[in-house]
Amino acid sequence: MGKRRSPEVLELQADDALNVYRDAPIGLCYLDLELRYVQINAWLAAVNGLTISEHLGRTIGEVLPDVAQGVEKQLRQVIASGEAIEGGTVQAETPAHPGVVRTFEHNFYPVRSSDGTVVGVSCTVQDVAERESAKEAFRWYRSMATASRDLMVFVDPTYRYRAVNQAYCDEQRRTPEEILGHTVADVLGKETFEGMLKPHLDRCLEGEHVSFDFWWTSPSRGRRHVEARYDPFFEADGSVSGVAVNVRDTTARKQIEEQHERSLAALEAANKELELFSASLAHDMRNPLLIVTNFSAHLEEELGDSLDEQLKDDLQRIRGAGRHMMHILEDLRDLADVSRGELTREEVDLSSLAREIVDDLSALVPDRDVTLEAEPGITAVGDQTLLRILLSNLLQNAWKYTRPSDDARIELGVEEHESDGPIYYVRDNGIGFEPAAREIIFRAFERLHTQGEFPGSGLGLATVERIVRRHGGRVWAEGAPGKGAIFRFTLTPPATDRRGDGRHRDDV
Repeated sequence: MGKRRSPEVLELQADDALNVYRDAPIGLCYLDLELRYVQINAWLAAVNGLTISEHLGRTIGEVLPDVAQGVEKQLRQVIASGEAIEGGTVQAETPAHPGVVRTFEHNFYPVRSSDGTVVGVSCTVQDVAERESAKEAFRWYRSMATASRDLMVFVDPTYRYRAVNQAYCDEQRRTPEEILGHTVADVLGKETFEGMLKPHLDRCLEGEHVSFDFWWTSPSRGRRHVEARYDPFFEADGSVSGVAVNVRDTTARKQIEEQHERSLAALEAANKELELFSASLAHDMRNPLLIVTNFSAHLEEELGDSLDEQLKDDLQRIRGAGRHMMHILEDLRDLADVSRGELTREEVDLSSLAREIVDDLSALVPDRDVTLEAEPGITAVGDQTLLRILLSNLLQNAWKYTRPSDDARIELGVEEHESDGPIYYVRDNGIGFEPAAREIIFRAFERLHTQGEFPGSGLGLATVERIVRRHGGRVWAEGAPGKGAIFRFTLTPPATDRRGDGRHRDDV
C-alpha cells in the first residue's frame, strides 16, 4: 500500500495547483450548473475587463451578454451530455475592448462530483487574434530573414544558434546544419566570442537593446565593417528567451567616411599652411614695399623740376602700385586672421556697427553724400570682431560702387525666415553686376572692374565669405547692371540650400 500523505502536504499541493490556475497564460474559469462563475483566473478576468471578484457569483450572461449568446447552448449541452466540446470559437466584444470584435477559441469540459454527477463546466479560452498575429509575425519574419541580405540569427541564453538565414550561412561558408545547435564560440571562435560579442549578448539577455559596429574578417569576403543590432526576445511572462541578431555590411559607407575624414584633414592642413604663408607674405613684403614707395617719393622730391612729365608720371605710378600692394597685403593678413583663433559668440548690435563704419567712411571722403538706412536694434549673435570686419567689407563695397550715383543709398536690414532664421542683407543702388558674376565674386582676387575704374584688392568679399562660413552660415548675392546689388547672409547653418536667386549657394 502507498504511503498516506499528510494534510499539510495535500494543502501545499492544493495551493500550488491554485497558483498555476491563477497565473496560467490562457483563460481558465469554472461555471456551475446555473452558468455562474465559481472560479476565474487573472488572464481571463483581464480579457473581460473586470476584476475576479466582479465575476464570482454572476452568470456569464450577466457579465458578458454578447459572449453568452454564442456559448450558452454549448455549455448547457456539456452539462446535459457530460461530454466535452473542444475547438469551438466565438466572436464578440468584451468590456476590456468595447467596439472591437475579437475571436476566442474555447474548450468546455464537464466537472464531476465523486459519484460522477456533472456539477459544472471547466472552460479554457485563448485569444485567436493574438495567436494568429504571432504566427503571422513569425511567418513575416521568416520570409524577411530568408530574403534579407543582412545576416540574421537567433541565439538562445546558452549562446547557441536556434535560427539562421541563408545570408549568414553564405557569409560563414557553412550549411545551416553546421551552425544550428552550435555555440557562437564554436562558429566564430572563442577569442571573437569572449572578447567582442559575449558582453553585448549578455546585456541583451538582460533585456537591453544593443547596437554597435566593428571590423571583422569574413570567411567569404575578407575584412569587412559591419553594424550589429541585438534585440531581446521577450516571452509572455517578461523573461528573455533569446537574442535576435541583425548584422549589416557597411564597409563601403565606412570607407567613404574614412576617405572623407582624410580629405578634410588634408584640406585643413593645406588651409593652415596657406594662412601661415599669407601672414608671412604680408609681414615679409611690407618693409620692401615701404622702401619702394618712400624712395620713389624721395626721388621725386630731390629731383624736383629736373624731372620731365614722363618721369614724374612713372614715379607716381610706382608709388600708386606700392600703395595698392600694401592694401592687398593688409587684406591678405585680414583674410588669414579671420580663419584663426577661437570664435566668441555674443549679441552684436549691427545697426550701431554699420553707423560707425559709414561715419568713418564719410570722414575720409567728406565730399560724398551717402545715405545709410538701418533700423535701430538689428542684432546678431556672433564674434563681434569678425562681424565688424564683415560689415566693413560689405559697406565699403557698397560705398565704392555707389560712387557714380547722384543719390547714393545703402540699406542694412534683416528678414525673418521660417526655417533659416534671420537673413541679414546689405543693399545699395550702385552700378550692380551681371547675374552670371554672382558665381565668382566671392573668390579671392576675382575683380569685375579694373583698378583704374574701382580700386580694390579683390579680397574683401572672400573675407566676408570666410567669416560667414566660420559662423556656420551662407552668403549669396543678387544684382543687375545699373540696378544695384544686394548681399544676403546668415550666421547659422541653413535648413535648405539656396542659390543666387534667393537660395543658398553650395559654392559661396
